Amino acid sequence: DYEAAITDFDSVLKQKPAELPPLVGLRALMGRGTAKKLLKDFDGAEADFTVVLELDPNHTPAMIGRGEVRLASGDYDGAITDLQEAHDLAAPEAKELLMKAHRKRAEVRITSKDYPGAIDDLNAALALDPTLDKEINPLLAIAHALYGKELFDNKDFKNALEHLNKVVI
Repeated sequence: DYEAAITDFDSVLKQKPAELPPLVGLRALMGRGTAKKLLKDFDGAEADFTVVLELDPNHTPAMIGRGEVRLASGDYDGAITDLQEAHDLAAPEAKELLMKAHRKRAEVRITSKDYPGAIDDLNAALALDPTLDKEINPLLAIAHALYGKELFDNKDFKNALEHLNKVVI
């Protein structure tokens, strides 16, 4: 029961987290943040994970937790920032979420006609895991095609041709 868990963590955290023994405060905040995440209280979960990161800036589970929450709530830029940092600190569990965040942000960028940004995100996802080419390449082709058309319409034929040539697989 996640709500009961939150109540239990709240009772531990009645003291300021910084005044608790170091691991107790962090664990209570992580536990409460995780319970809130599972209940889809993304704002509450993000707040708890943020406090953990204020107390311990290199706490990779909190970075991943906050990245997951940001990803679920549609804050793809924030998710990528957190998950990239966790990935850079050698947290292998961040890699899959980071790829998902890049893909989701690419989809949003295609919809909002930010084709170069979408191409960058899709290439970043492929750089993390080249075996995703069958999943990523169709989106990448769409982004290149749409960007090529936009460039062609703006009479930038050289760059249009460059992007349209990348569509032919």
